[in-house]
Amino acid sequence: MLPVLSRQIIFRIGWLLGGLLVLSLLAIVGLRKVEQNAVREILGEEGQEHGRLLDGVMELAGTPLHLLVEGYARRTVFTRPNEDDHAAKAPSILETGLRLYGLDAIWIFEANGLLRLKVTAESARDLPPPIPAAEFSKLPALRVHFFMMHGAEIYEVRGRKLFESRGDKAQAPGWIFAADHLDAARLMSPRLPVEGRVSLLPPTAAGDPPSADYLVRIDRPLLGFDARPLQLLRVDYRPDEIDVARQAGSLARLLMMGFVLLSLVLLGFSVWH
Repeated sequence: MLPVLSRQIIFRIGWLLGGLLVLSLLAIVGLRKVEQNAVREILGEEGQEHGRLLDGVMELAGTPLHLLVEGYARRTVFTRPNEDDHAAKAPSILETGLRLYGLDAIWIFEANGLLRLKVTAESARDLPPPIPAAEFSKLPALRVHFFMMHGAEIYEVRGRKLFESRGDKAQAPGWIFAADHLDAARLMSPRLPVEGRVSLLPPTAAGDPPSADYLVRIDRPLLGFDARPLQLLRVDYRPDEIDVARQAGSLARLLMMGFVLLSLVLLGFSVWH
């Protein structure tokens, strides 16, 4: 049988266990704060990284528009329409480009905004010109990129000034515009590396906090020709690192709670015996 401990030793053991209990509770609180800081850091880094990724995806999704307007702006069939049989060839060339690049509409304008040619996909037959003729004086020197609404649908639009023609029949360069329908399915294509949930929302949705299911929210306003937001492109994403950090924090707190319970048992034993 174990020898009976003196009251003084039992008292000291009680104080020691009590101190360990307090330190354990402080450690649990500290672990919780460390976990919260780690989660905030992960969310900040993931938000920046996926923001850059989304910008890159948007640029990649607009590549067909860019390639068409840049390539066709050089073709003499558009830059010198009054020569030879250019006027007769131009519509079929545009229709081929429309199918080749998978776009919805292409327009050729004179420098003053007068519409010269237009070809559209069947789904966009009633799509109006991207900007009114009166706005052509506000166009930048060379290129323009914006979005336009038609009904409830939004289209990405790129424009490029036609290369200046040479010779006796030279005239002021006009513009070529092309439009492509934008929706969440297009951005979630397997060819584009977007993770998470993609949605198009009214611009008033900007600033809404992310839900507990996703945690990271990235918003990009889609601006019209007048620089006003037409819709909001949103990506909600949940980083895997968040769950890993929380699991590690939960395990550490569980171990500390076990130590606290053990300390309480030993403390009760020392007091009552």
